[in-house]
Amino acid sequence: MSMSTHVLIDDPAAAVPLSPSTPPGRPRTCLGPDEPFPGALAELPLTQVQVLHSRICCQLDEDYRTDPSGPHPVTLDRHHELVEELAIRTRVAAEHGAHR
Repeated sequence: MSMSTHVLIDDPAAAVPLSPSTPPGRPRTCLGPDEPFPGALAELPLTQVQVLHSRICCQLDEDYRTDPSGPHPVTLDRHHELVEELAIRTRVAAEHGAHR
């Protein structure tokens, strides 16, 4: 996982450092296609996956509003990866809950 300018943190309430183009003290809520993205979502804590999902959804909304051709393919791929990861975690949690 290469995240030289983007470090996710364990505290979901804390700000997530972002792109070098983001002014200090003012993090962007979206995650653009040119910003780093972790390669192994399964290794991240749930809160970090949720934060990434939120930021990607923000980027999708921004792209749909501002780009006539729609979202960037990288953003669409990232969204798909995050939805898959969250679905897996939901399924695993449900299976563990059913076995109690």
